[in-house]
Amino acid sequence: MTGQRIGGRELRGAARKAERMSEEDLNGPGVRVGGWVPPLTGSHPRTFPQHVPAPGPEPSVPPDPGDPVLIASHRRRTPWVGLAVLAVVALAGAVALHQGQADRRPRFGMPGTVILPSGAPLSAVPYLPPPPTETVAATTAPPSRPAVTAQVRRPLPTRSTRPSPAGPPVGTPSPPARSLTVGATVGLEPAGRPGSRVRHRDFVARIDRIGPGSTRRDRADAAFVVRGGLADPRCVSLESVNYPRHFLRHQNFTLRLHPRDRSALYAADATFCPVRTRDGHSLTLRSVNYPDRYLSDAGPVLRLLPAARQAPTTFQVRRPV
Repeated sequence: MTGQRIGGRELRGAARKAERMSEEDLNGPGVRVGGWVPPLTGSHPRTFPQHVPAPGPEPSVPPDPGDPVLIASHRRRTPWVGLAVLAVVALAGAVALHQGQADRRPRFGMPGTVILPSGAPLSAVPYLPPPPTETVAATTAPPSRPAVTAQVRRPLPTRSTRPSPAGPPVGTPSPPARSLTVGATVGLEPAGRPGSRVRHRDFVARIDRIGPGSTRRDRADAAFVVRGGLADPRCVSLESVNYPRHFLRHQNFTLRLHPRDRSALYAADATFCPVRTRDGHSLTLRSVNYPDRYLSDAGPVLRLLPAARQAPTTFQVRRPV
């Protein structure tokens, strides 16, 4: 009996202790107004579970290309898209055709007015007079009618400012002799020595007897084509007949036959200015780059010598033999 009482006391004491603990739990900071919060598990009795975020929207799934509904929608839409594209192309072609026809229409304007393309405003510019021209009056008057004057326009002469490759010649050369015509084939005969001609032999100029009985080669060596001066168009250059593009030029003051090159020195060495004598039937040949030197017969070759040292050789222009 004693042990049962003791056990009963212990039970009653334990029940009271549990009641006190329940009251403390209800009045503690972890109690929410309006109900009982069950005890928490874990090492800390006052820890509450974390907030769980709400689930997001489900990921979108791309449409299936093989879906029958999607294929039918595309088939119904394709013809209308094609018709819209054709309509836009036709409209652009009509606009371009109309613009081209408008550009080809003739445009007329008054003098001094510039007609701009279609769509641009018209603007007037001041009228500029034509360049000055020389007016020559040609008068034709029949006996019974008044004179009629016609205006003939000629361009004003222009002066070339391009210098000569070898520099301007000293002094004013005499004009070429009338019989020394550019483009003509001639022979040069020393005055007072009939039957003799200037010819090239072994590409050196000399004076030999050339006549109808001479060989064909000798007669060809004594023929030259008159060309405009390579260094001065007022003078002349002599081109060989049997050696085209070979001109007589002086080198070391000796007259030779050399092929033409594009140098200014060659052009000056191959240019000679004809100077007529007083009787007008003969001429001398003066160098363009050595104005004080003339062609002279120094035997057996032709040389370029100063006039103060030796009298220049005079030549008469003849037809080729």
